[in-house]
Amino acid sequence: MANTYVQYDTGTLSEHVHPFFNSKEANVVLCSAEGTFYRVPSFVLRSATEYFRAILPSTPPLGLPSGQEQIADPIIVDEKDVVLERFLRLISGLDTPVWESFDELDAVMSLADARGPMCLIRAAVTAPRFLAQPLRLYVMATRLGWEHEAKLASTHTLKLSIYDEEYAEQLQRLPAKHLMALLSLHRRRRDLFMTSLDTGEAFTAGNNTDRYCSGCGEKVDNHSWREFKARMFLEMDQRPLGDTLLSLDMEDWRESIACWSAKCRNGECRMPHYDRSATLRAIQDYLEEPPRPPTPEPTIAVYTRELSHRKSTDDWEEIQIRLVGTHPLWGNYLWNAARAFASYLDEYQELCRDKYILELGAGGALPSILAAKSGARKVVITDYPDDDLVDNIIHNVDANIPASERDRVSVQGYIWGRTVDPLLETISTTNAKSVFDLIILSDLIFNHSQHDALLTTCELAFRRNPSDSHSISPTASVFVFYSHHRPHLAHRDMEFFEKAWGRGWVCEEILTRKFPPMFPDDSGEESVRATVHGWRLTRSSPP
Repeated sequence: MANTYVQYDTGTLSEHVHPFFNSKEANVVLCSAEGTFYRVPSFVLRSATEYFRAILPSTPPLGLPSGQEQIADPIIVDEKDVVLERFLRLISGLDTPVWESFDELDAVMSLADARGPMCLIRAAVTAPRFLAQPLRLYVMATRLGWEHEAKLASTHTLKLSIYDEEYAEQLQRLPAKHLMALLSLHRRRRDLFMTSLDTGEAFTAGNNTDRYCSGCGEKVDNHSWREFKARMFLEMDQRPLGDTLLSLDMEDWRESIACWSAKCRNGECRMPHYDRSATLRAIQDYLEEPPRPPTPEPTIAVYTRELSHRKSTDDWEEIQIRLVGTHPLWGNYLWNAARAFASYLDEYQELCRDKYILELGAGGALPSILAAKSGARKVVITDYPDDDLVDNIIHNVDANIPASERDRVSVQGYIWGRTVDPLLETISTTNAKSVFDLIILSDLIFNHSQHDALLTTCELAFRRNPSDSHSISPTASVFVFYSHHRPHLAHRDMEFFEKAWGRGWVCEEILTRKFPPMFPDDSGEESVRATVHGWRLTRSSPP
């Protein structure tokens, strides 16, 4: 990158540099398609996505000059401010505004890696704003392998006439496998409804080929009912949700008018052939909106304590961890690292006894629960502020910690890299230092774009003086347990420790342990995926 600068008057500089991304320590400047500049540290960009690793120079300048009137020669990013700002907010751990459109979402996703900012995007795509365009969401979800989101989107496409020309381009983007699955869903919905009309008890009279008028015994010709059914079939073929069948428009169909006006041919009888109200109620019963794909039920994983860790036969034997049925942030697994972590803390209970402990990205919270049972003074358990995740952790605490001891455990939603004040407030009343002693990171470092955010949170949670980056207690410890789930990216996992070392941490591997692999059919050497590594980070002298 050339070290040249664009001159601006100091009085108008704020009009060109985004106020949230104007760090003088940043060594990269991005320029949006609208001419706004964003000063960002290169390590944030390079660790976040392949896109920026490809376009950033391998040796960016060490820093930008300090003058407020100078801006380094920028890298042009051909995206509008709304896209670039939102992406930078995601990778920097800042608040992100509500998504406004699919175009905005697609543009941000083009910059994001699947296991970095993409996981936060995934958590948002089932909002009503995006379900309003279900075919587009289905195309996106199938492309990214998001099975639950794809199923949800597919049920919402039932309200679309997907054969219309306006959807042709989106259908062409689907691989044959997913296109056939979608068409099959629409066809099954239509055929199931028609089978109900042909065989349902409520429609027996209309389907009877040998029917006689109940008033006078005159033979009844059911052709008007058959024509009405044929029209409903065509409507269901177009929009399998069936929302057009009981609309006001249906009252004007030639076929419905003929059906409801059909009467016995006997002039003295003239009994209506069909009970309009009862028939419409029966149709409505068969047209109940298809439910969302059922969310998988929560599962229970059992951690069995090693016999050597039990002090007596009356000591506790197991911890039952409830896991959410499914979740885009992988909270539906009890990871091998969590099992290894729990065993390690149980073996070395002095690490927890009378200590203030924080867990980030807790999932089922097994290590935190073990820490609480090992005599921790206070355990603060956190995960992404999603109701399903947080409520599930609370359930696990209630299920495994006696009521008399639950005041020593707090559960909160928290996003890595943001202020830790709410976390510190939880321990301030009983902790003169008002900082944590130990932090648990269990199987988190595969989130490569979040390494810096994780380290930032750890450092803030340990600072005795919030304004002094060198005031971290020398006894502070971060325990990091993980597996290389993607062996070809193991070097990216290990960048966490390289960054930690550069920020003044001493990193020591303290454990390796084999488990059955979490996903036996995944690619990559099984022995690598099956190994849990445990590291301890302690503070060296100030960097």
